[in-house]
Amino acid sequence: MSGETLSSRVVGNVAARLDRLPAGPSHWRLILLTQLFWGLVVGLDPVIGRIYPVVWKPQHIVTPSQYELLVGFSNGLGPLLGLYLGGFFSDRFGRRKTMVAACLVSGLLYMPLAFTTNFALMMVIVTFASFGVGAAVATAPTYNTEVSPPTARGRLLLGGQVLAFTILNFVAVIPAILLLPDHPVAYILLHALVPVVVMVPLILAFVPESPRWLEGKGRHEEAERVLGRMEAAALRRYGTLPDPDPAPHQVPVTERVPVSEVFRGRYLKRTVLLLAVWLLVYAGLDYGMTPYLGVYIVDHGYGSDALFTMMLIGGLGSVLILLAGAYLGERVERKTLMFASGVCVCLSALILFALPSSAVALTVGLLFGQAGAAGFLANMYNYTATAYPTRVRAVGVGWTDGIGHIGAVAGPLIGGAFYSATAAAGNLGWFAWYAIPGALIPGLLMLAFGIRQRSAALERVSA
Repeated sequence: MSGETLSSRVVGNVAARLDRLPAGPSHWRLILLTQLFWGLVVGLDPVIGRIYPVVWKPQHIVTPSQYELLVGFSNGLGPLLGLYLGGFFSDRFGRRKTMVAACLVSGLLYMPLAFTTNFALMMVIVTFASFGVGAAVATAPTYNTEVSPPTARGRLLLGGQVLAFTILNFVAVIPAILLLPDHPVAYILLHALVPVVVMVPLILAFVPESPRWLEGKGRHEEAERVLGRMEAAALRRYGTLPDPDPAPHQVPVTERVPVSEVFRGRYLKRTVLLLAVWLLVYAGLDYGMTPYLGVYIVDHGYGSDALFTMMLIGGLGSVLILLAGAYLGERVERKTLMFASGVCVCLSALILFALPSSAVALTVGLLFGQAGAAGFLANMYNYTATAYPTRVRAVGVGWTDGIGHIGAVAGPLIGGAFYSATAAAGNLGWFAWYAIPGALIPGLLMLAFGIRQRSAALERVSA
C-alpha cells in the first residue's frame, strides 16, 4: 500500500466551483444521507454495552473480564484495522464504494452474534464485523468535508451530525427499551439488518461519488456530471453563482495513494498530534467512560427501564451541543469547541460522582457526559478529515483515528480496573481516568497545538 510520486498535473477547477456553491438542499441531502449511514453503522458499536448489564451479566453469559475483552476488540482492534483498510480503500477506489462495503461487512457479519453465547465465537464476530464500523468512521467525515463549502463547513458538518448522534442516542435506545432484556436476539438482528436493508439502496440511489476525489484521480467527466447536477440545483434556487477562485484550490492528480505522505513534513506534526489525542480520547472519554456508565447506574440499584430512560434523556446533550456548534458554524475554531467539550465531560464526572443516589442528578450527569463526548468526537472527526489533502484524506483519518483505537482496546481494561479498584471510594479512579487524561488533557493539546481551519478552502487548510 505504498504511494507514488505526485503527478505534475495540477487541477482545481472542480474544487473551486464546488466551494463557490452556497450551502443548500443538495448539500444537506448528501450530508444527511452520509450521517444516516454513519449513525446506523456505528450504531453497532454500543450494542454489547446495552446488552451486557441487563442480559449477559445477570444471566452469567459473559464475565466482567470477558466483557472488557469484547469491548476492547469490537471497539478497538476491529475498527483499528477497518479504519486503516477502509481509509486506503476509500482513497484508492472511492468514498461511495467504501460506504456500501462498510454497510455489508458490518451488518452481515454482526448477525451471527444473535445466535451464540460462545465467548470465543462472540469475539470473532464482533472483531470482524467492526471492520465495517471502522470503514464508516474513516469515510463519512471524509466525504462530508469534501462536499461542504468552507464558509458553511461547520454548520453543515455539525448540523448533519445531529442526525447521526440522534440515531445513536435515541433511535438506537428505543429498541433497547422495547426489546431488552427479554428479546436480545431481535435487538441484535434489528441493528445488523438496517445498514444492509436500508442504507445500501439509499447510497446506491442518492449518494454520488465525491467530485473532489474524482478530480484528484483525473476522472474529470464523472466529476463534471456530479458537480453539474449540484450547480444546476444551486442555479434554480439562487439564480446566479459567484465566479470560482482557482487560486486556493490546487489539486495534484495522482491515481495511487501516497500513504507515506502522512508521515512527512507538515503532515507528520499533524499526524503525531492527532494520534496522541485519539489515543487519549478513545482510552478515556469514549471507551473508558461509555462501557461503564450503564454498569454504574445498575450498580446503584436502578433497573433496565430506568437505565435506558436516563440514557434517552441524557442523549439530548449530544443533540444540544451539536446544534450549538452548527449555530456557531465557522465563527469558532474546531479546536476551541473540543476544549469546551472536554470541560463538559469533567463537569459530568463531578455530578455523577457526587450524587449517585439521585436519578435526576444521574440524568443531568449523563446529559453533560453525552454532550461532551459528542462535541469532542464530532469536531475531532471533522478536524482530522480537514487536516489532510484529498489524495490521502481517508488514509490520514485511518492512520490517526485507526491507530488511536489502540486506546479503545486499552480503555475498557484500564477503565474497568479503576472502576473495580476504587469501588469503595465511589469509583473515583474511573471518573478521574476518563475526565482528566481522557477529556481535559486532549482538549488542552488541541487548543495549544491544533491548526486553524475556520472558513478556509479545504485545499489551503490541508496544504
